[in-house]
Amino acid sequence: MNAPDFRAMDLGHEYHDNDGGGMDDNVIDADRGLPAPEDVVTSQQLEEAFEEGYQAAADGQPESACPVMAGKLCIQWVKGWKRYHEMNTNGDEA
Repeated sequence: MNAPDFRAMDLGHEYHDNDGGGMDDNVIDADRGLPAPEDVVTSQQLEEAFEEGYQAAADGQPESACPVMAGKLCIQWVKGWKRYHEMNTNGDEA
């Protein structure tokens, strides 16, 4: 490649001691392990997901009927679905 191809690129200045300089103080530090806002799940939401899974099983829906939702909620939905089947199995199912 010709040298003129690289003149427009400001190479060598990607990293410096002031990385993040000019950013405001409201930046969340990813190293702190804070969850993203969409990952925050309340205990009420967990309970509702469990009840929805339980009701889905009572309605005869398969486990695969679990709707698309946050992972923690999906786990609770499946737990509710399984709980229904545990409480309503007559011992004939494998």
